[in-house]
Amino acid sequence: MSNLSAHKLELPMILLSAVLAVSCGGIAPTSLVKTKTRKHISDPLEPINRATWELNRGLTLGVLEPATNVYLTVIPEPVRKSISSLHDNLTGPLRITNQILQGRWNDSGEESLRFLTNTTVGIGGLFDVADRMNLPGSRGSFNQTFQHWGWQPDTFVVLPFLGPSDNVAATARAMDVVGDPITYVSNLEFALIASRVHQLSDIIPPVASIMRTESDSYELIRQAWPYLSRPTSPDWTPHGTPDFPTMETLAAARYKPNDPWFAASGKRHLVRLPHTGKELPYQAWMQKQPAPLVFLSPGIGSHRMSGNAMVLAEAIFNMGFSVATISGIFHPEFMECASSSSMPGNPVTDRTDLLATFTAINDSVVNKHPGHVTKHILVGFSLGGFSALQLAATKTAHAPGSVQFDHYLAIQPPVDLRQAYRTLDEFYAVPTSWSEAVRAQRLDNALHKAAALIDQRPPEGLPPFSADESQLLVGFAFRTVMRDTLYSIHRRTPSDLISTPASTWRRQDTYHELMNFGFDDYLKYWLVPQQQEKGVSEKQLLNSTSLRSMQRSLSANRHVHVMSNRNDFLISLKDMRWMESTFGNRAVWLPTGGHLGNLGDPQFLKVLGSLMENMH
Repeated sequence: MSNLSAHKLELPMILLSAVLAVSCGGIAPTSLVKTKTRKHISDPLEPINRATWELNRGLTLGVLEPATNVYLTVIPEPVRKSISSLHDNLTGPLRITNQILQGRWNDSGEESLRFLTNTTVGIGGLFDVADRMNLPGSRGSFNQTFQHWGWQPDTFVVLPFLGPSDNVAATARAMDVVGDPITYVSNLEFALIASRVHQLSDIIPPVASIMRTESDSYELIRQAWPYLSRPTSPDWTPHGTPDFPTMETLAAARYKPNDPWFAASGKRHLVRLPHTGKELPYQAWMQKQPAPLVFLSPGIGSHRMSGNAMVLAEAIFNMGFSVATISGIFHPEFMECASSSSMPGNPVTDRTDLLATFTAINDSVVNKHPGHVTKHILVGFSLGGFSALQLAATKTAHAPGSVQFDHYLAIQPPVDLRQAYRTLDEFYAVPTSWSEAVRAQRLDNALHKAAALIDQRPPEGLPPFSADESQLLVGFAFRTVMRDTLYSIHRRTPSDLISTPASTWRRQDTYHELMNFGFDDYLKYWLVPQQQEKGVSEKQLLNSTSLRSMQRSLSANRHVHVMSNRNDFLISLKDMRWMESTFGNRAVWLPTGGHLGNLGDPQFLKVLGSLMENMH
């Protein structure tokens, strides 16, 4: 996987999802589906590429990730920093050569000065003295050079053991090896090995995270690759004022657990679910002493080890609680193992499946750690918060033997699912407001900016997205979740709505069709007909997608608390008033954060801590 830099792979997942979404299919079911951006990099080798990706995935998760963890544990950070500086300096001549081949004389001069400074004063490059002297560095590779000369990549390739590439980048990588002076200098074997190990230690953690948590990590990287590998810079000029709620939502990806080892410290368990007969993975972090157990229910398509889930799990664990996480209701892992229905989206069925799942997990935890669970607390965020409130409202009707929750906390839940997801679909259709003359260019540039943020700081250090661009990216991320949901459904029960079969190894055409279905389309063409066959009317289904009918029971349950943001775009002013009327002082409001954009913010964690303190 080493031909993708670690910085590139730390691209926030929501931005990567946006990049893949536009390349996958239409912007909307009608007018924008034919919009073309930059020349497409095709994937005629998709079956072979996917098989190679799975090989690399097994190697990464089974061998390289554990080895990297050992390296990061054993080698002190100052030593790792020196190894990184050494590698950067040793490859300086290669960068200089490519800058000259591209006619970048100023860059080559600055890079030469930087190389000489670090080689002499920095003791061969062990110390980055040039950086302290404000001597700038810049990139230079044969991939840049070839594209500067006019070579255009047109075929995506996954290389065994090396990862994503294309017909130009693969050739350029071979030239990088041939042109690297380290290859020909004797007595540098140790430096070469050390630098390669260090490169892997930077790359493997984010790669492993993508491979572990994304429904289709191959497709994510395949569609992001043309933007990540593009040698030129985007146009940073803003095209309007920013929209801070969606900007805050995009920025949420910067939050990570404070302890880099927290995610790995949790234990992965499998629990057999009586209501489906299948095994579901869950993640658990147990306190050494008896403590309350928090069941953490994530958003619509979140994986149990996604960034938001890990930030909250760590915070709650550090408050003295044991924590168990599962994947979201619309995530294929939950759908295919824990859902009693072939389609998610009926809140009545979904909450019943959630309760049965939490009950089975509780039995599993109690059997593994007898006497260690003192209370049961349900914490959900986004759609998980909506489901937590539904379970709180229907507590008296729970099946006998179900786990009994002592407290409920809903973090930034929507009140009306249809209204919330319509908002996200409207974000997805933002380019329809752009004139046809500039639509393709603006769309391409917005996605290029999202990818370029990984390698370079934009002007003034602020993500330079206008309101329509940040809304577009948030909408893309949601539509990608819907695509993965529909693919799972179509793969298990082929739908007449889709003309292409759901092939495991060749998915492009299927994905292209699925990207044209918004949430209302899903309800109308997929879920409502399926529910009607089960005797659930359309009116009953649609009524269940709102919390308003549960106001009386929610208001009466004093063990229910809510945390929300005033500028959350998934709730309306009417929703806010309803929540204030229903929960009173049990609803805590923060002024900003968009939707899930402040989960790692100190003020949010302070408020969360005060609420959780009363649940011990």
